[in-house]
Amino acid sequence: MTQSTDFAADLPGIARALLDERRARDARLGDGIFADPAWDLMLAAYVGQRAGRPLSAASLETASPVPRSTVQRWVRLLVERGVLIPSGERDITLTLAGPALARMEDHLAFFAGALPARTRAD
Repeated sequence: MTQSTDFAADLPGIARALLDERRARDARLGDGIFADPAWDLMLAAYVGQRAGRPLSAASLETASPVPRSTVQRWVRLLVERGVLIPSGERDITLTLAGPALARMEDHLAFFAGALPARTRAD
């Protein structure tokens, strides 16, 4: 197996690294300057889902550095568009719908393949 194949096989690790990078960027360059709540929510949902621990709606509120009301609005939109699927009655969890999950993995694999070799090396 080649190095890039090994790297691409850890798509949840790539998603976690993207989330970590976003937090580091906010800390270094200014909290509140950058916002992409839909992407933050999708990355967090993906990581939780692939770890076998779908995230609760409340947990997703901490996934993006925007106000709670903004996160809730984006969650509603992502559910309406069929990107996230809610389940449960009391403690609602959210997972990526099958097509959204496949598109996320395609994008993460594309991203992994697009990284320079020196970034992929352990």
